[in-house]
Amino acid sequence: MMNDMSEHIAFLCQQYPAISDMIENYGDITINDYLSRIQHQCLDDIMPSDDLIDEIEAYFVPFFGPEIAMQAALATKKSKCLSTANHHHFAFEYMTVQENILFGLYQQLGKEQQCVIPFIAASNLNLTNTLYPRGLLLYDCNIEGAMRIPLYHWKKKRECIARLESVAEQMVFKAKDRVYKEVKNNTISYRMGDTIIAFFDDVLLSDEVMKCKTLSDQTTIVNAMLSKRYFKDRQEMHLYMPLETLASRLLKRDLMHEDSLPYRILFNKKLRSLLINNLESVAGCWTEDISGTHFFWGLDSRDILFPMHLAEENGESFLSGRNSLDEDVFIPFRRESILECLDKHLLLPGLFLCFLEIHLLRDFTVFGGYYQPTYLKQMINGVVRTLLDLKLFEREALIIKKKQNYMSLGITFLSGQNDFKKYPISTLELLKEPVETTLLEEKLRIFIKDSFCFLQSN
Repeated sequence: MMNDMSEHIAFLCQQYPAISDMIENYGDITINDYLSRIQHQCLDDIMPSDDLIDEIEAYFVPFFGPEIAMQAALATKKSKCLSTANHHHFAFEYMTVQENILFGLYQQLGKEQQCVIPFIAASNLNLTNTLYPRGLLLYDCNIEGAMRIPLYHWKKKRECIARLESVAEQMVFKAKDRVYKEVKNNTISYRMGDTIIAFFDDVLLSDEVMKCKTLSDQTTIVNAMLSKRYFKDRQEMHLYMPLETLASRLLKRDLMHEDSLPYRILFNKKLRSLLINNLESVAGCWTEDISGTHFFWGLDSRDILFPMHLAEENGESFLSGRNSLDEDVFIPFRRESILECLDKHLLLPGLFLCFLEIHLLRDFTVFGGYYQPTYLKQMINGVVRTLLDLKLFEREALIIKKKQNYMSLGITFLSGQNDFKKYPISTLELLKEPVETTLLEEKLRIFIKDSFCFLQSN
């Protein structure tokens, strides 16, 4: 068993440099010790942190009212930390849920109990994503791996979840039929079947959720309702905000100032051209015109993302791309055009712009998945090299160079066992049997190197 685990960790370290670094630096300490060692390093703002705090508060007010929205803003202001590890859809995947709990525990280390915890989650994916935004994942079942209970029809698979239509009643009724069938076939227990049906009736079919027009809005409400049911002896609210929404709102503020770094990056041709070269082939950025996108994704009338690439003609820069309808799309690369397209949901900020706005330019530490430390390091190196080579924003370059981020996704500390297998615990398992704080504290004594036992290598 020990050899099997060692081989498993070796494979993970080969595939994920961030996990290799994690094992090397923290592998022989407990999860609890890891949480106590990592911390935010205060750096000067390049763009105002208060803008980000204000936008988090403004986003949550329509969903939860001013008091809870203010608590979310204050929590972020106090910790200066953001979880960016997850995707903006219903939280049923085990790494997502356990990261949420872990980040919540980190936020409360040495502090008074914090009930409201914001999460900044990527919404630029579609229903084909491996974390299964299409529906529910159940691990306590009598089949190998996780059972998938779909909500959306597969014909919706290409639509971006940032704009995907909401889950409707009829979709829930079909999912209920699937659950009844699985109970009858003894692939899930009667008690788990009752748990899933109760989720459908009490959460997903609630008036509050059903009145939403998009999956994105439903996600913010549903994940808050679910997280309040995770614990036996305390209550937390995990509030999800789309990463691209936050980045768009900050861009709209920052681009109003022509001397700001975001404005110069986008509209100073010399700086922009060098940065494009220095971020070539970095994950989350672009690879010539082959993959990725130059700063923004396009969104077409079917809500399907398509890449955009910068071109120039007669001295004028523009974004060009071909959408899912085989239409050629051209957008002038000027401030007014970009802002208008962001307002009309015709453009979505790419990953580089998102992290530029929330992390590189503002004094926040981000917690992410097992890819994030690698591509953020490359993004930071590319930006710093660009600014120093041009002798522009040299002070800002030195601030960006000191930025730190931490890995929080993939660390697994809650598991269960049925007659068929050992499995990681996620939302449906917690709805069936909420966890006590004392058990959490015990589970945090697991060594970091042992916490990746469920993580699969590619």
